[in-house]
Amino acid sequence: MATVQTRPFTIFGYYIDRLDAPESHSVAEEIASFLFNPANYAGSVSNVSCSNGNGHDFELRDVQIDTSGQYVRGTLARIREDRPPVRDANKAVRPLNLAPGSNLLESNYFYYRRRDRLLLWHFNLRANFSSNFAQMLTRMTGNQLTYCATQVVKHSVLDDVTSIDVVDFSVSAPRNRFTRESLEEVNPSSWGWFNPFKTMTDTGASTMSARISTRRSDGLNQGVVRQLIQGLQSTVNTKRLRVELTNVDEPIDLLADRFKYKTEVQLDLYRNPHATSIWRAFDEAIQLFDQSPPDA
Repeated sequence: MATVQTRPFTIFGYYIDRLDAPESHSVAEEIASFLFNPANYAGSVSNVSCSNGNGHDFELRDVQIDTSGQYVRGTLARIREDRPPVRDANKAVRPLNLAPGSNLLESNYFYYRRRDRLLLWHFNLRANFSSNFAQMLTRMTGNQLTYCATQVVKHSVLDDVTSIDVVDFSVSAPRNRFTRESLEEVNPSSWGWFNPFKTMTDTGASTMSARISTRRSDGLNQGVVRQLIQGLQSTVNTKRLRVELTNVDEPIDLLADRFKYKTEVQLDLYRNPHATSIWRAFDEAIQLFDQSPPDA
């Protein structure tokens, strides 16, 4: 009996927000008005594509809209412009022959839930970032509205904090050049005064660690520091993120409570994940999320 081949599969959780949305405005219904609208798709593919700051195009594909209007699932596919060579069984290398106008795709699977604007996102750095999904939503509004993705943290320890004395973090640059360049564009509006990934690209660094602190009794500049923290929480390339708060003895690890679900998915004969196995993984991630939802 043939051994079933599997591959690690990681899902992260994000909330989709709109920048500068009025406090009383229903962002969930606003997003549903176009993301759940069949008129915005040709079959299961979005009518519009989007391009990030590095010229890489992506589009929504395999879109399935729940008949009750509660969720949308599918893939966000990066359209590759390159044609990597093929290694034959005899180890010979030959060009990849594609028909004119054809492209390879690199995809992230996603599940978006309407009621709480929850985005469950398949981690695949060869394809896209969660911010690209938010950018796609922006594109679907004709660039009239701007959306962002914020990583789900189970316990929002900073919500009621008035003074942050220290931010201690470490980030690593991906090995892939496309990924390194794209990280500079991740939620650019939320980085504010300092983008560590741009600094690493400019200097050729592969890792970066920093400790920002103050002796002021009122702590660091809250608005600026929270922008940095939000950006660092929104990417899986952040390896350490701790803060020290006024009158709190121990540092707080802000990465410990990120929502993450790791499993294995089955592969087909072409070593691609089975759709059934993928959506089963998302169902399990949803159940895990709902069993222990973040603080309100």
